[in-house]
Amino acid sequence: MVEEVIPTILTLTSFIFSADSSNPPLNGIHFGDHDIIEFRRMREQVFKKNLALNAKVTASSSRTQVKPASLVDGDAGTYWESTDSALTPVITLNFKKAVTFNRLLLQDYIALGQRVKSFRVEVLDHGQYKEIANETTIGHKRILLLPDTRTKGLRITITAAKACPVLSEVQLFRAPKS
Repeated sequence: MVEEVIPTILTLTSFIFSADSSNPPLNGIHFGDHDIIEFRRMREQVFKKNLALNAKVTASSSRTQVKPASLVDGDAGTYWESTDSALTPVITLNFKKAVTFNRLLLQDYIALGQRVKSFRVEVLDHGQYKEIANETTIGHKRILLLPDTRTKGLRITITAAKACPVLSEVQLFRAPKS
């Protein structure tokens, strides 16, 4: 007899937001209707307000036909691309007022392939950039769970890429404490 496992919404949330790609799939696990409804409510609440929409974006390298501002326009169909020779570009977001966030969403422009192998995230802290994440791959959509972080500047450095990086979105959110 197979025992049915019914995990909680916290289990589902932890699994989905986990950066560990070695997690086993959710085969054979069933979620109750209440958990699915609660997860949807939580997801909508977390991703309701993109704090990066008003950022000023610069990049160390860009093709002439694409603008770094495409990274924060809220449109996954637009993109920024570095030049062919720039495999480790730096993207900087600056804010007029400090923002507090704890979720960073990044998207490769997947129509042109997954290109980013690794990247580093830093925030401006008392005039100096401080690393808050050092990760591998972005893919279609990568969401980093971070501690509450307040800053006027965010820097993303692509540290390795298969080809010139092409990203469609950089978004910041602040999830409520659970």
